[in-house]
Parts: sequence; C-alpha cells; structure tokens
Amino acid sequence: MLASSRSISSLLALSLVTLLASIGLRHITQQRARSPLEHDVEELLLSGKAKERWADWKDFDWATKGAKRKLRPRLPRRDQEMRDLIWGDVQFLHTTDIHGFYLPHHSPVPPATSSSADWADWVSFIDRMRYKAQSEGRDLVVVDTGDLVTGHGLSDARHDVPPGLFSNQIFALADYDVLTVGNHELYTLEGVQALQSDFIPHWSDRYVTSNVNYTSSENGSISRTSSLGSQYTSFVLPQTGLRLTSLGILFDFTSPVEGISIRPPASILGEAWYKDLMYSRIGHETDIWLIAGHMPLDGPEDEWDELIEGMRRWESVGQKPIVGLGGHTHLRNCRQDSNTIILQSGRYHETAGFVSVAFPERHLVSHNSSRSLGAPMFSRRYIDLNPLNLAHHLGLSLHNGSLTTPFGHYVRHILHSLAAKWKLEEVHGFAPQDWFLERYAASDERSILKGTRDVLVRIFKKTYETGGEEQQMRIALINSGSLRNDLRKGPFTNSDQFVVSPFSDSFHSIHSVPLSLAKRLIARLNGDGGDDPFTPDVEAGDRGVGPAVNSFDEDGRSEGYVTVDGCGVDGRDGDDTIHRPVPLVPFEPPYIVALASPAPPSSAKASNATQLVEIVTVQYLLPRLLSLLDELASEAEYSSSDQPKSAAQLHAQSQPSHEWKVTLLDEGKVKTRDLWRIQAEELWSEEWEGKWERYGREAERRGHEIYEG
Repeated sequence: MLASSRSISSLLALSLVTLLASIGLRHITQQRARSPLEHDVEELLLSGKAKERWADWKDFDWATKGAKRKLRPRLPRRDQEMRDLIWGDVQFLHTTDIHGFYLPHHSPVPPATSSSADWADWVSFIDRMRYKAQSEGRDLVVVDTGDLVTGHGLSDARHDVPPGLFSNQIFALADYDVLTVGNHELYTLEGVQALQSDFIPHWSDRYVTSNVNYTSSENGSISRTSSLGSQYTSFVLPQTGLRLTSLGILFDFTSPVEGISIRPPASILGEAWYKDLMYSRIGHETDIWLIAGHMPLDGPEDEWDELIEGMRRWESVGQKPIVGLGGHTHLRNCRQDSNTIILQSGRYHETAGFVSVAFPERHLVSHNSSRSLGAPMFSRRYIDLNPLNLAHHLGLSLHNGSLTTPFGHYVRHILHSLAAKWKLEEVHGFAPQDWFLERYAASDERSILKGTRDVLVRIFKKTYETGGEEQQMRIALINSGSLRNDLRKGPFTNSDQFVVSPFSDSFHSIHSVPLSLAKRLIARLNGDGGDDPFTPDVEAGDRGVGPAVNSFDEDGRSEGYVTVDGCGVDGRDGDDTIHRPVPLVPFEPPYIVALASPAPPSSAKASNATQLVEIVTVQYLLPRLLSLLDELASEAEYSSSDQPKSAAQLHAQSQPSHEWKVTLLDEGKVKTRDLWRIQAEELWSEEWEGKWERYGREAERRGHEIYEG
C-alpha cells in the first residue's frame, strides 16, 4: 500500500511538472513571437518570400507603424493641367531604365516633384489599374524592359554583394507580366549569376531574352549554353480572350562577362526556335505581338525596323498589330504606322509609358484561329510618376491613404527599412545650388560638368615640395558619361552620391607624359568641344555659387517633360501633364579635363616637348588612354623625321614601343562615386536642417505639399 501511494504521488508530481513546463513553453513561445517590425529586412528580401510573408502580416497596421522616411517627397501643384488616358481593349503599362530608383528624389521643386512616386505607389497603381481594367472588361499588360541597376543607393550601395541582389527583390514586389534584360544587368559575372539563380526563376517564362544566351559551367567542367531567360512567352488575356505572344530583345552589344553572348536582334529570324514558333499553333493564334526590347528608337542601336519587317514576312505575323516597348537612351519617344506602335518610356522611374490598343470590330468576330480583328487604333501617354497623377488616372481624389493599398504600405516599410539600415539618408552637407547635367553648357557655373571639373581640382591638387616627378604638372581626366544625373540643391545624402555617379572606378596616374602629347591627346578626345585645361582657372572652392535657377512654377506650369514624338495627332499630345520645357543643351564634351596643378615655377619656362605632365584618370579609361598615347607618340616620331624610311622601318616605328609608368593613386581610396561626397563633407558640412526647413517652406508656399503616403 505504501509503495502504491508513493507511485501515485510520483505520477502526480510528474504530471504537475509536465503541465508547468507546457505552460512555461507556451509562455516562452509567445514571448519569442516577433513583431513584423522585428524581422530583418535584408533576410526578408534574400529569402525571396517577402511577397508571401504579406499573407501572414496583412492585418498589421503598416500605414502608421511601418518605417518612415526622413526626407519626404513633395507633390506637384494640384492645379496642373493634365491629359487623360485613352483606354482600349488592351492596355500596356511600361517602365524601363529604372536603375534602382525605387525611392523618389527629395528635392522639393520641379521637375523632381513630377516624379515623387515611390515603388509602393507604383505597386498600388498597378493593382488598382488591374481592378479598373477587369471591372470594365479590358485587359492590362505590365512590362519592363531592363536596366534595373546602376544609379541609386538601393541597387549600388552594397559592394560586397552582386549588383541588384536586394533591389531586384524590391522590384519583384510589383506584379509584372513580361520583362527583359538590360545591358547593365550584364556587366559582372556575379550579377549575371544572381540574376539567373535569384531573380529570373521568380518570373518563370515571363522573363524573355530572345537573343541573349548564357553559357554556364556545371560540375566545374561541363558547359551548357541556353537562353538566359525564355525565348518567348505567350498567354491568353483574361478579359478579351486575345492571345498575346512576346519576344524579349536586347540591342547588339558585347557584354564584358564571359559566357554571355548577344546576337543581332534580326538574327533570331533565322533561328530554329523562332521558325518553330512561326509554324506553331501558338504563332498562328497570336492576336497581338509584343516586343519587349531594351533598344532605343534613335541612334546606332535602333534595330527595330529590320526586326519588325522580318517578322511581318511570316504568315503568323502578317499585318497583325505589333506593340514595341523600348529603352536604353533614357528618352520619351514613340513612332507608329497603321499596325505598329513602338514606345520608349524615359528613365529613373520618372515616367511610365501607357499604350492602348482598341479593335473597333472585335465584337463582330468569333474566337477562332483564322479571325480578323480589323485595323487597330493606338493611343499613348507618358505618365509623370507622382502620386497626384497616378490618383488622377484612377479617378481618385488624392489624400493620404487614398492611393496606397495595404500591400503598398508594406512595400513602403520595406523600402524605408532598407534605406535606414544602409544609412542612405545620412546627410553629408547641404548643396548650395543646383548643378545640371544637360541644361547648360559645360563651361556654365550651373553645369555639373563644370562643377565636377572644380571638384577634381580640389581633390587632386598637389604641392611641389619635392623634386623628381612631383615637379610635373597634373591634369585630371574622366569621362562625362560617369555623371548620370543632376545634383539638386538641398541635403546631399549617401544615396545622392550614387544618383550623381554610381561607378566605383579607382584613380590612377600616368606619369611623365610630354605636354605636347597631352595636349594632342585631349584634342583627340574632345575635338573642338572642350575647354583648354592648361590655362589656370579660379581656384576651386573660392568661386561663388552659380546663378539661381527658378524651378518653381510660372503661369501655372512647372518645369518638366515636353515631348515631341512620331505618334498621335501631331506628336505633341503624349505627355499626361502640360509643362514648360526644361532647358536642354544638345552637346556636351565626352571628357572632363581639369588642370589640378599648374606647372611649378621651376619648370614653367620649359617647352611643350620637354615639360612633363602627370595624367590622373580612372581605371575604366586607362586602356583607351594608353593606346591613344602610343598612337600619338608614334605619329609624332614619324612626322618629326623628314628622312625617307623603308617599309620595314615604317612598320617597326608604327608598333607601340612606349612604356608608360602607371601607378594607383592614393591606394585606390577615392572612387568616382566619392568625388561629390568629399566635396559635401569638406565644404557643405555646416548645419543643414534650418536651410532645408526654409527651402521646404518656400516650396509649400508655391503649392508643393509634402506627401505622407
């Protein structure tokens, strides 16, 4: 009996311990359940499941509790004059050349206010446009044509990971139907590998690269060549029942990445897979052909006509409507004929292109493989990407929360959390003026080319305290293409340094170049378009601020895009907002050349032939400059001798024989992207909050209110 009582007591004690442990475990589990705000944003994006996690967190109040931005964007004036979208049976929304701009610029004045939408606004707009189209029995197709990276801190600030590793996952939060690749995705092997493993699979067959192949190595030795994405995609539109088939084309360029091969666009017309498509049931049943092309409508990379003419020779295409959506040169542009429209939709998430296709006779025909839809009617718009315009095209009256969907608020939290973690809004100083890339001549104080020339002088100026090579004058030379955008008055942030110049080239010195040769080199590079850098300039840092630029509204119209293209009634009705045009200078010298240090007094009287120059330049330009120096030196040697030479002597003399001394400058610490940050830290680092507040009050007085989202 005693043993039995002890057994029962032991069992009761064990049950009590188990119960208490269970209660404690549940309590600990409840304590460890993390708030959605506690999840690391980098881990969330790298998981590739940020969109799926929304289902778990959709009841969370992201609008009020999500991360906030410190420098908030402002809206255009509410009284701006606008043109509506003209809807058809099938609509296309188009983005291109986003280059990481998922956050808007914080400048409070036009034209920045016209592009003040962030990716949350765009994601919300797509979702609401789809609902609008569905409710009206229409279809909407959303397309992007490449260049997602290079140009903003969100895509470029992390140098320890492949370009776009995080920002491409932000892009993937939007609901796209067709995508293609841009050239900027193909500049590094790591970027290509990340694209193939972490991004393209998300889109399945909707990521289309008809003329881009990738050769990968398997098991360290076996090579496999295939299309980087799908060769084409095809689907039936849900509302109209029309079949759309899309190709994805990249202009013909040579990728620096081994394993990437790009064929001329028209060459696909003779390839077996394309012929199979043309003969297939899918080809014959296609009602609308789409070409998602990272190709411009102008310049040497304009390869549209040859491709389209070749496509139309096939019965499967014939006179069916072709919609082309292009990119690469960052312009708004369009051209069309009776059955074709090709649209290019700008850059940097400033513009969304809109194309509608209407079939007036569609309701008269039955759905079968031999039907004719009649002649299509095209319409196009270039949408200024700001919340006010997006709300207008949805028929909404914009107030805080009316545009952004619940999922959009979640997207905004991700954007702001990543920007905060990477300190993209850390301010280095307050830029005292605007510097523009294309508005003014390169010699104007308001040109960023002139401003960069002054910055090069400040950073690379040297003193002549020692002899030897230190006695050489120094010029600094970079390509003007390394500058990508305006630098606007206001706080200069970590992200702004990538907006102005995202490139990470280090600087090198080419020593002991004869002055005469250096002058000929610069003349060869810039032709007649560049200034003479060998005349000492006013010392950088001592010059005043350039003339003020009035970017505020005049006569009810703000500065912005005024597009003249080859579509519509007269080519002037494409922009959705009626602006006054931004000034544009059509020419800029290809290279910026600055005299960082004039000749020291000890060598000032030396001749051009004997005086030596140190040329400071970036890694990207070194091969071209060294090759040109060899060529010019050989030309100089040939022209300096009036003695007749044999063919063998001439041939030997033409071969490069100069060994230029090249050294890495300052251990590679200064990169192209650092130039304006150094300027900001050294010259603009005084208190900036008060200046920003006053600038904001002026913007508010002019009708540009802060958008809270």
